[in-house]
Amino acid sequence: MKTKPPPRKAQGLSRGFAAALKSDWRMLARPEQLPPKDFSIWLFLAGRGSGKNWADAHYVHEQAATGAVKRIALIGATSDAVRFTMVEGQSGILTAAGAWERPTFEAGKGQLTWPSGTIARLYSADSPELLRGPEHDLAWCDELASWRRAQETWDNLVLTMRLGKHPKIVISTTPKPTKLIKDLVAREGKDGIVITRSTTYDNRANLPPSFFAQLVKKYEGSRTGRQELLAELLMDTPGSLWKSENLEATRVTQAPAMQRIVVAIDPSGSGSEDADECGIIVAGLGQDGEGYVLADLSGRMSPTEWARRAIDAYRHFKADRIIAETNFGSLMVIGTIAAIDPNVPTKAITSSRGKVLRAEPISTLFEQGRCHLVGSFPELEDQATSFTSDYDRSRDGSPDRVDALVFAFTELMCNQPASGYFSVSSLLAQGEPVATPKRITYVLAVAATPSKSGEQLGVVFLACDEHKLTPWPLVIVDYDLRPVDDALFESYLPALYERLAFLAGTCETTNAGLWLHGSSGVSAALKQQATERGYQVNDIDEKVEWAAAPLADRAAAASRHLHTGRRIKIARAAYEKLVEHRGFTRNHLLAEYGAFRIDEELEYDELLRALLSGVLIALENSSAAAIDASEISLQTPPAAPAKPVPLPPPHVFLKPGTHVIDGATVNVPADGDRDIVMFPLAPGRHIIDSKIAYVTPPGSGIRVD
Repeated sequence: MKTKPPPRKAQGLSRGFAAALKSDWRMLARPEQLPPKDFSIWLFLAGRGSGKNWADAHYVHEQAATGAVKRIALIGATSDAVRFTMVEGQSGILTAAGAWERPTFEAGKGQLTWPSGTIARLYSADSPELLRGPEHDLAWCDELASWRRAQETWDNLVLTMRLGKHPKIVISTTPKPTKLIKDLVAREGKDGIVITRSTTYDNRANLPPSFFAQLVKKYEGSRTGRQELLAELLMDTPGSLWKSENLEATRVTQAPAMQRIVVAIDPSGSGSEDADECGIIVAGLGQDGEGYVLADLSGRMSPTEWARRAIDAYRHFKADRIIAETNFGSLMVIGTIAAIDPNVPTKAITSSRGKVLRAEPISTLFEQGRCHLVGSFPELEDQATSFTSDYDRSRDGSPDRVDALVFAFTELMCNQPASGYFSVSSLLAQGEPVATPKRITYVLAVAATPSKSGEQLGVVFLACDEHKLTPWPLVIVDYDLRPVDDALFESYLPALYERLAFLAGTCETTNAGLWLHGSSGVSAALKQQATERGYQVNDIDEKVEWAAAPLADRAAAASRHLHTGRRIKIARAAYEKLVEHRGFTRNHLLAEYGAFRIDEELEYDELLRALLSGVLIALENSSAAAIDASEISLQTPPAAPAKPVPLPPPHVFLKPGTHVIDGATVNVPADGDRDIVMFPLAPGRHIIDSKIAYVTPPGSGIRVD
């Protein structure tokens, strides 16, 4: 009788087959991680850590390695995000490739090249213009909902999808209610759009327990958790003060130059896991008179940690001050900040109204388009769109970010007294600065020092048209700031008159002059120096009645001209001029102008004082302001001025004697008893006595000792 052979022992998989099985990502993927059978746009909405990047990276590599596509666009929120997440990340393309048909990554070119010949180029959503011209048959967009210039980048990308018979776009993103995401979701099932969804919990087996626990502890049970963990596309909470469509409409990619910047804090008492977050918002008031959210630095931190973060933000953004509300903890905020750096200016703000009443005016500013988001702030936007008129702290938690936002814009845009507050927008014509005027009556330069110190000199240049040949009676054409030192008296005075002459020529007038307060201080010393050098000067203290009036009174007097928006404008050159001074690079004239309060002294106000004096001289003492370049007087300038103001040649200021200029020995002759003289020199870069000097037309006024 035949016996059956013994059963064969099960054999293990060969190493090669096991490796192949491991490399076949489709066998390892969950159903929702697999690409749809037929699509033009695959939108993978998924929670954090759900494996969305892993799936899309493997799909892109598969398509490229097999040669199914030829040109790929890889687009992330930033250049770093594309490289370090989509390409080199743990769930990126290079990791997905392993050793099988591994592409070559050329970081300098921003390019991946597969052995099949397929090429992928790296793009940042911050630079949508780079997507003009290329052609692609596959694109991978990561975290689309967080792109700063989402619509512009998307529109340009779609126009590049014209290679091959069936170009495809794959998107991996955590859902956020941006306009673009909502539009794509609304088109699901149409135009080849397929949406798959996945939660953080679906991928729990592949996540480190500590990471999963941290995510769950932070978000579970909250509205934000429904978005970040469960991948729900959250729409506005009924009754919310902020609407997502309004926020989206206010979003910009960059802010204009700022008049003021503040760092606002809604403090937390501790950094424990159960404590509320500390709200830290950086916001600014632009030169256009509108508000801008510049940064959201909120988080769960100890008092020392959030104080250091706020101080760092104050320095980084060159803010004016740090602010906090007095009602709940501002003294603690100010004390904590002072303990770390007592030189950082702080301000306590007081509110007698509840959170909702305080927030309503700020939400209205956003609704009116007067406040803007510079980029994307997911946590802040989520908190704002869920902040309702029936807010209950015990039910809804602490709106830390919204509170800080409200503090910031209340300070910047709502705490202005009706009298004496100046809006930069009133200096603009239809939202824009004006052109430098021509054929005017005269150019006026007014110099002033700060109320609190005489360490700086501010000069404002104004073009006045008394004969109504231009649309505006008075136009700000330039400003300047100088420290009070020896160079101010020795070299700046000639440069100041030179600038005045140049502006007179630019404005096509021969009438120009300098006004200053000559009774005391730095201005008196300048007047004496100018007189000794033969320069003509008008003394405000001698010739104008209101010269000794407090700044607040002068502001109130000038406000009737400034508030109307019909008499005084600012030229583009003055509007766009940024000066580095006292550690800040900004338009200091507009910063002082916009920050002024009738009942609050500014730290520095020299430019504001000069401007207000100029306005009152030109518009209320016009006969005193009409000055002839050849001889300053109190008379109205003649109809046919004698001669134009000469424009000095390009030059530097040097001490008389022997100097080495560009390798050649040059003797600079003396000019009377002056210890420094003007020496003509061609525009450009020069080496003078081993020092570098740059000369620009119509003369730099640079002093070289």
